[in-house]
Amino acid sequence: MIAQHSMAAEQSTWSWFSFVVGGLATVGISFLSKLIDVTVDDWKRQREASRAVFDASWDLQHAVWEFVGLHMRFGVAQGVREFEAEKQQILAKIGSPLRVLTRDYDLPQNLIETCRRCSDSINLEFANLVSFTMTGQTAELEESAKRIQAACESMREDARRWSQGPLQWLSRLLPQRLRRR
Repeated sequence: MIAQHSMAAEQSTWSWFSFVVGGLATVGISFLSKLIDVTVDDWKRQREASRAVFDASWDLQHAVWEFVGLHMRFGVAQGVREFEAEKQQILAKIGSPLRVLTRDYDLPQNLIETCRRCSDSINLEFANLVSFTMTGQTAELEESAKRIQAACESMREDARRWSQGPLQWLSRLLPQRLRRR
């Protein structure tokens, strides 16, 4: 009788233990799957946003050089109306990427800081660019365009890092000392 009672107690203890462990495993797996889903969703949003920054920086760089090219060939026989119409089209091409670069709701924190720093530099250089076109300072015009290009390249380099695959993205979450060298 005692043997049966201890055997029944052992079975009930074991079933209770398996119930608790099984429940914890289920909760753990559920939590882990939700964490992975959140991480993958974050990665997808940040990847899309960093690709948008990457594309916008290219578009901005090309539009700025078009703007410089337009003002460099102004001496060529061209009607004022045609020049102004083309200038407005180029300014619209410049405005669109600038709006993308100032949106930072889905960007990773490091990329937000880079975009803000580069956007400030681009805005300053674009103001210089416009003033140099009014005064006809072509050498300074090209230097401003080169500084805008450098800011765009800096943004693209940072955005490229964030638009890579999930393993590279997850490796950035690890502390620096734990990363492989």
